[in-house]
Amino acid sequence: MLPNYFNTKPLADYMRHDLNIPADREAGSLSAGRVGRIAALAAASSAAYAATGHLLALLALLPAPAPAEEGDEDRRTFWTDLRRASGASALLPANLRIGVVAALDGHGAGLATRLLGAFGGMSTDQRVATALLVGEHLTNGDDFPGPASTTGELWLRDVELTAWQIIHHHRRPPTRQAREQFREAWNRL
Repeated sequence: MLPNYFNTKPLADYMRHDLNIPADREAGSLSAGRVGRIAALAAASSAAYAATGHLLALLALLPAPAPAEEGDEDRRTFWTDLRRASGASALLPANLRIGVVAALDGHGAGLATRLLGAFGGMSTDQRVATALLVGEHLTNGDDFPGPASTTGELWLRDVELTAWQIIHHHRRPPTRQAREQFREAWNRL
Protein backbone atom coordinates (compact mmCIF):
# COMPACT_ATOMS: atom_id res chain seq x y z
CA MET A 1 0.00 0.00 0.00
CA LEU A 2 1.63 3.25 -1.10
CA PRO A 3 0.34 6.66 -0.14
CA ASN A 4 0.26 9.52 -2.60
CA TYR A 5 3.55 11.36 -2.47
CA PHE A 6 3.11 15.06 -2.09
CA ASN A 7 4.14 15.58 1.51
CA THR A 8 7.32 17.43 0.59
CA LYS A 9 7.49 19.72 3.63
CA PRO A 10 10.43 17.93 5.32
CA LEU A 11 12.40 17.90 2.07
CA ALA A 12 11.57 21.56 1.40
CA ASP A 13 12.70 22.45 4.95
CA TYR A 14 16.04 20.70 4.42
CA MET A 15 16.50 22.35 1.03
CA ARG A 16 15.82 25.79 2.47
CA HIS A 17 17.90 25.35 5.65
CA ASP A 18 20.76 23.18 4.42
CA LEU A 19 21.16 24.11 0.77
CA ASN A 20 19.72 27.64 0.84
CA ILE A 21 17.36 26.69 -2.02
CA PRO A 22 13.78 27.93 -1.91
CA ALA A 23 11.21 25.20 -2.63
CA ASP A 24 9.78 27.09 -5.61
CA ARG A 25 13.11 27.56 -7.42
CA GLU A 26 13.22 26.30 -11.02
CA ALA A 27 15.25 23.12 -11.47
CA GLY A 28 16.95 24.49 -14.57
CA SER A 29 18.78 27.07 -12.47
CA LEU A 30 20.44 24.43 -10.26
CA SER A 31 23.91 23.03 -10.80
CA ALA A 32 24.45 19.27 -11.06
CA GLY A 33 26.03 19.33 -7.59
CA ARG A 34 22.96 20.91 -6.05
CA VAL A 35 20.66 18.48 -7.87
CA GLY A 36 22.77 15.66 -6.43
CA ARG A 37 22.45 17.06 -2.92
CA ILE A 38 18.68 17.39 -3.35
CA ALA A 39 18.56 13.76 -4.52
CA ALA A 40 20.48 12.69 -1.41
CA LEU A 41 18.07 14.63 0.81
CA ALA A 42 15.08 13.09 -0.99
CA ALA A 43 16.49 9.60 -0.47
CA ALA A 44 17.03 10.33 3.21
CA SER A 45 13.45 11.59 3.62
CA SER A 46 11.98 8.52 1.88
CA ALA A 47 11.96 6.60 5.18
CA ALA A 48 8.87 8.51 6.36
CA TYR A 49 7.09 7.73 3.09
CA ALA A 50 8.02 4.04 3.30
CA ALA A 51 6.96 3.78 6.95
CA THR A 52 3.60 5.40 6.18
CA GLY A 53 3.06 2.91 3.37
CA HIS A 54 3.97 0.04 5.70
CA LEU A 55 1.55 1.26 8.38
CA LEU A 56 -1.24 1.44 5.81
CA ALA A 57 -0.36 -2.09 4.62
CA LEU A 58 -0.62 -3.37 8.19
CA LEU A 59 -4.06 -1.77 8.58
CA ALA A 60 -5.10 -3.22 5.21
CA LEU A 61 -4.61 -6.70 6.71
CA LEU A 62 -7.65 -6.03 8.89
CA PRO A 63 -11.19 -6.16 7.50
CA ALA A 64 -12.20 -3.02 5.64
CA PRO A 65 -14.69 -1.10 7.76
CA ALA A 66 -18.32 -1.28 6.65
CA PRO A 67 -20.80 1.59 6.88
CA ALA A 68 -23.79 0.90 9.13
CA GLU A 69 -26.19 0.79 6.19
CA GLU A 70 -24.22 -2.01 4.48
CA GLY A 71 -25.12 -5.51 5.55
CA ASP A 72 -21.62 -6.93 6.16
CA GLU A 73 -22.04 -7.88 9.80
CA ASP A 74 -18.65 -9.69 10.02
CA ARG A 75 -16.67 -6.54 9.23
CA ARG A 76 -18.63 -4.41 11.71
CA THR A 77 -18.34 -7.14 14.34
CA PHE A 78 -14.55 -7.28 13.98
CA TRP A 79 -14.19 -3.56 14.66
CA THR A 80 -16.66 -3.64 17.56
CA ASP A 81 -14.79 -6.61 19.04
CA LEU A 82 -11.46 -4.77 18.53
CA ARG A 83 -12.77 -1.76 20.45
CA ARG A 84 -14.08 -4.02 23.22
CA ALA A 85 -10.85 -6.07 23.45
CA SER A 86 -8.53 -3.05 23.38
CA GLY A 87 -10.63 -0.69 25.49
CA ALA A 88 -9.67 2.00 22.96
CA SER A 89 -12.45 3.81 21.15
CA ALA A 90 -9.66 5.41 19.10
CA LEU A 91 -9.49 2.11 17.19
CA LEU A 92 -13.02 2.41 15.81
CA PRO A 93 -13.05 3.10 12.05
CA ALA A 94 -14.93 6.39 12.50
CA ASN A 95 -12.14 7.60 14.81
CA LEU A 96 -9.33 6.34 12.55
CA ARG A 97 -10.85 7.63 9.30
CA ILE A 98 -9.26 11.10 9.23
CA GLY A 99 -5.82 9.68 10.07
CA VAL A 100 -6.08 6.91 7.46
CA VAL A 101 -7.21 9.34 4.74
CA ALA A 102 -4.35 11.73 5.62
CA ALA A 103 -1.87 8.80 5.57
CA LEU A 104 -3.15 7.79 2.13
CA ASP A 105 -2.19 11.31 1.07
CA GLY A 106 1.31 10.90 2.54
CA HIS A 107 0.74 12.48 5.97
CA GLY A 108 1.06 9.55 8.39
CA ALA A 109 2.01 11.29 11.64
CA GLY A 110 -1.57 11.81 12.84
CA LEU A 111 -2.52 8.17 12.33
CA ALA A 112 0.74 7.03 13.92
CA THR A 113 0.14 9.20 16.98
CA ARG A 114 -3.43 7.93 17.37
CA LEU A 115 -2.38 4.28 17.11
CA LEU A 116 0.52 4.67 19.56
CA GLY A 117 -1.80 6.38 22.00
CA ALA A 118 -4.39 3.63 21.71
CA PHE A 119 -1.87 0.82 22.09
CA GLY A 120 0.00 2.60 24.89
CA GLY A 121 -3.21 2.97 26.88
CA MET A 122 -3.98 -0.75 26.86
CA SER A 123 -3.62 -2.85 29.98
CA THR A 124 -1.76 -6.15 29.69
CA ASP A 125 -5.06 -8.06 29.50
CA GLN A 126 -6.39 -5.72 26.82
CA ARG A 127 -3.22 -6.12 24.78
CA VAL A 128 -3.43 -9.93 24.99
CA ALA A 129 -7.12 -9.84 23.97
CA THR A 130 -6.39 -7.44 21.08
CA ALA A 131 -3.46 -9.55 19.86
CA LEU A 132 -5.61 -12.68 19.97
CA LEU A 133 -8.46 -11.02 18.03
CA VAL A 134 -6.14 -9.66 15.34
CA GLY A 135 -4.18 -12.91 15.23
CA GLU A 136 -7.34 -14.97 14.78
CA HIS A 137 -8.30 -12.79 11.85
CA LEU A 138 -4.82 -13.00 10.28
CA THR A 139 -4.43 -16.77 10.74
CA ASN A 140 -7.97 -17.54 9.57
CA GLY A 141 -6.66 -18.18 6.05
CA ASP A 142 -3.37 -19.70 5.01
CA ASP A 143 -1.53 -16.36 4.76
CA PHE A 144 0.05 -16.34 8.23
CA PRO A 145 1.32 -19.40 10.08
CA GLY A 146 1.66 -19.92 13.78
CA PRO A 147 -0.54 -19.43 16.80
CA ALA A 148 -3.05 -16.59 16.57
CA SER A 149 -1.79 -14.96 19.76
CA THR A 150 1.79 -14.80 18.45
CA THR A 151 0.74 -13.53 15.03
CA GLY A 152 -1.45 -10.87 16.62
CA GLU A 153 1.29 -9.76 19.01
CA LEU A 154 3.75 -9.45 16.11
CA TRP A 155 1.19 -7.34 14.22
CA LEU A 156 0.76 -5.06 17.27
CA ARG A 157 4.53 -4.67 17.69
CA ASP A 158 4.98 -3.95 13.98
CA VAL A 159 2.27 -1.26 14.09
CA GLU A 160 3.89 0.31 17.17
CA LEU A 161 7.41 0.31 15.74
CA THR A 162 6.25 1.62 12.37
CA ALA A 163 4.17 4.35 14.03
CA TRP A 164 7.17 5.39 16.13
CA GLN A 165 9.32 5.56 12.99
CA ILE A 166 6.77 7.80 11.27
CA ILE A 167 6.65 10.16 14.23
CA HIS A 168 10.45 10.17 14.42
CA HIS A 169 10.77 11.03 10.72
CA HIS A 170 8.13 13.78 10.86
CA ARG A 171 9.66 15.68 13.75
CA ARG A 172 11.27 19.02 13.07
CA PRO A 173 14.65 18.52 11.39
CA PRO A 174 17.65 19.46 13.51
CA THR A 175 19.20 22.81 12.73
CA ARG A 176 22.61 23.08 11.16
CA GLN A 177 23.94 24.32 14.52
CA ALA A 178 22.48 21.30 16.34
CA ARG A 179 24.07 18.93 13.83
CA GLU A 180 27.44 20.66 14.20
CA GLN A 181 27.20 20.44 18.02
CA PHE A 182 26.39 16.74 17.70
CA ARG A 183 29.36 16.18 15.37
CA GLU A 184 31.73 18.12 17.65
CA ALA A 185 30.59 16.25 20.76
CA TRP A 186 31.32 12.89 19.13
CA ASN A 187 34.59 14.01 17.60
CA ARG A 188 35.87 15.22 21.01
CA LEU A 189 35.58 11.78 22.64
